[in-house]
Amino acid sequence: MKARVRYIVEIVTVLLGLYPSRALAFNIPNPLGNISGGSSISIINVVLNVIGGFAGLFGLLAFSFLIFNAYKLIIARDNPELLKIAKDGIFNSVLAFIIALLSFTIVSAVSSFLGGTGANEISNANQNILRPPINVPGNDFKGALVTVTTSFLGISFITATLMLVYGGYQMIAAAGNEEMITAGKTIVKWAVVGMLVIILAYTIISALNQFFVSGTP
Repeated sequence: MKARVRYIVEIVTVLLGLYPSRALAFNIPNPLGNISGGSSISIINVVLNVIGGFAGLFGLLAFSFLIFNAYKLIIARDNPELLKIAKDGIFNSVLAFIIALLSFTIVSAVSSFLGGTGANEISNANQNILRPPINVPGNDFKGALVTVTTSFLGISFITATLMLVYGGYQMIAAAGNEEMITAGKTIVKWAVVGMLVIILAYTIISALNQFFVSGTP
């Protein structure tokens, strides 16, 4: 029961840490693209844009779960059950993210081949926008995604650093107690692994931000 309460408190703390970083409305392109004003649109455009939109959303969820499981890996300490859940979650998230990237690539290729608008135009659409409740400078969904994700990565990295210090302190204070030394080593090991996953995730986010948001090819 105590472990469950602590876990809920940690999740709420992370969410509260993210909330004030940005607040109240960003724009996400309509996956159907511009279909108003009597413009011509084929069923191919509609189907491919919808599939591309779902592929993008699927990739976003997979990447979010990757970061979340990295955070769980950090706070797992010497809990074997939580460690296994976190490691399985990271593996499944990476697999899902790869599938999402492949799906989006296939949709773009098929769209171009069949004469559709191309899945890339989903990201550049400026009409028929939906308005979820978060705001960032530039009023842009991609900017919001990068901001929220990097904020979570920052919190996770700080947590990993604290756990690393805690594990090292536990090893120092063990005074020859093998059980405490082993527990400290486990904490340090998974804190380092979590930090590596976070650094990798930050690298991916930076690359995506440079490519999609900054417009660099």
